[in-house]
Amino acid sequence: MGCKNVCMSANNEKNSLNTNPDDGEIIPYEQNSNVEGQAENEEENPQLEIRIEFPNFIDSNAIQSVARGFLTRREIGPKVAKLQLDRKNDPANKYEHVEGNIDDFLSDELIRLEQNLSFFNIERAEHNISILERDPLKLENGNIYSGEWDKSGNIHGIGTMITREGCKIVGYFKDGQLNGKGRKIEADGCIFQGNFKDGILQGEGKVIRKDDALFEGTFKGGEVDGKGKEKWPDGVEYEGEYKNGLKHGKGKLKLNYGKYEGEFKNNKIHGKGCFIWENENIYNGDWKYNLMHGQGKFKWSDGRVYKGKWEKDTPNGEGTMKWPDGKIYSGGWSNGKYHGIGSLTFKNNKGEFQTKHGEWVDGVRTKWID
Repeated sequence: MGCKNVCMSANNEKNSLNTNPDDGEIIPYEQNSNVEGQAENEEENPQLEIRIEFPNFIDSNAIQSVARGFLTRREIGPKVAKLQLDRKNDPANKYEHVEGNIDDFLSDELIRLEQNLSFFNIERAEHNISILERDPLKLENGNIYSGEWDKSGNIHGIGTMITREGCKIVGYFKDGQLNGKGRKIEADGCIFQGNFKDGILQGEGKVIRKDDALFEGTFKGGEVDGKGKEKWPDGVEYEGEYKNGLKHGKGKLKLNYGKYEGEFKNNKIHGKGCFIWENENIYNGDWKYNLMHGQGKFKWSDGRVYKGKWEKDTPNGEGTMKWPDGKIYSGGWSNGKYHGIGSLTFKNNKGEFQTKHGEWVDGVRTKWID
């Protein structure tokens, strides 16, 4: 469940799509001037760069190994019959008795972590069963178990297990594994809590990493699947839909420099969605694997607006750019530059708006058409 660095940037310097009304040159907005007197073949110098890097948040393989144990306050609930076993079925006659408290086998670090956690109530998964309680016993695999057993001498019921790796598991056991409510804590401090099936989270649950990263929601086969959320120590948050441990479907993502709401696919921004940067730049439209791709609208905080076709974070195809002072370019684009046939609306030397049609190649106007 590792988190790599997330980098999504769109600042005013790199997003300054601002075109000289004559030549299609992308320059700082303050430098715009009237079309009269400008060189027709002046080369374009685009400065549009809106790049999003969105590495995987969740290592789906790691989530299944994220925990092994923790403290509980047991609520037995319904009465259960105390079982009298034959000597051959009594685990006390089969396994080595361990002196002292089971927590004596925990590391100091795990004990300190456990003391900072709240009590965890365990519900009995089965009723009307006969159980036998035994003090700590050392199993054949080296694990130590203290708790309830069934009539056949199998681990079955509420208990606590310390694994030979130093993990602690508390919950409802069946067939030697957690089946029902439980909590695990790994030797490295990762906590795994919720509903279990055959030792793996299944249903509602949560994971708390040693660095305080939190994953909470519906689990399937040990992975977040369905509704869920995650929070990271650096302030990054996500809430929405998951599939196989990956963000997939609709969700909301909060970063240190902006926020996104929309669709995800295989842990990437993909589909329809809106990203708002901290500097109040906004893109609303189509995304493809973390890139603005398809039809979309980008609005800068200074009032500039581009609406049209995007390819890999860059205006490509038909689109319209509007400036706060009324200038408009509408036509073809290629790699963020005017390209092909288009029309330009601007103020002439008389202060009146006029529209002219022309042809551009890589941001350079080659001719006026009218």
